[in-house]
Amino acid sequence: MLLFEHFKFIKFILSLVGKTFKYRQMSPPTILLTCLFFLLPLSIISSRSWAQTPDVQKAPSSKPSSPLEINLGDEVVTVRADRQARTGKHNYLAQGNVEVNYRNLVLRADKILGNDETKNIRGNGNVSFKQGLTHLYASRFQFNLDTQAGIFYEVTGETEFELNGKVETGFIFKAREVHKIEGDRYRIVGGFVTACEDEIPKWSLSASRADFKVDQPVNLKHTVFRIKKLPVLYTPFLRVPTSQKQRATGFLLPSTGNSSSR
Repeated sequence: MLLFEHFKFIKFILSLVGKTFKYRQMSPPTILLTCLFFLLPLSIISSRSWAQTPDVQKAPSSKPSSPLEINLGDEVVTVRADRQARTGKHNYLAQGNVEVNYRNLVLRADKILGNDETKNIRGNGNVSFKQGLTHLYASRFQFNLDTQAGIFYEVTGETEFELNGKVETGFIFKAREVHKIEGDRYRIVGGFVTACEDEIPKWSLSASRADFKVDQPVNLKHTVFRIKKLPVLYTPFLRVPTSQKQRATGFLLPSTGNSSSR
C-alpha cells in the first residue's frame, strides 16, 4: 500500500513538471535539476519507510519443544517442557509443565534452570517430587541429579509403605525445609509429622529436626507433642515407628478413622 502511494505521488510530480515545461521554456539542465529537486526527498522518505517496516514473524508453534537429554554416566536424564532454550554453553532453561525423569525419580515444576555439566538444577512454581515411596510438594527447590541430594522449601509431604501387597500412608509432614541427603534419607527442618490428614491435625509432633529413611522410624529432636494446637509434652529426642510392621517396639504414630473391629 505504501509503495502504491509513492507511485501516485511520483506520477503527480511528473505531471506537474510536464505542465511547467508546457508553459515555460526550460533548458535540459534546468529540467534535470527540477526533477531531482522533487524526487530526492521522496527517495529519502521511501528508504526510511522500507527500513521501518517490521519483519513478518512466524507464529510460534503450539507443540511442546523436543525433550532435552542429559547424560549421567551410562544413563540419561530426560527433561520435557512446553518451552526450552540454551542460555549458555552448559546452561539451559525449561518453562511450562516441566518434567524431569531419571530412574524412579519424577520432578515437576513451572520453571527449571539447570547445568548439564555440574548436573545442578533449581526451580520454582508448583514443585512436586516423587521418588519411590516419598512425595514432596514445595514452592521451590535446588537439586543435584548426580548425587541425588537437594533442598525443598515450604514443603508438604508424605511417605508410604507396603504391607501385605498394599501401599499404605506412613506419615504426613509439613516443614520449612526438607533436605534430601542421599539415597532415601531425608531431614525435616522446622516442621511437624502426623498421621492425620485434617488441615489442623488432631495430634502432631513438631520438631526442630526430624531425620528419616523411607520405611524406617523417624528420629525427632526437640519434640513437642500437640493435641490440635495445644502443646502437651516435650522431649529432647524421640524415635517413632511409622508403619504397622515396625510395631514390635516403641511408640507408633496413631491414626484416626472408623473401624468395626475392636
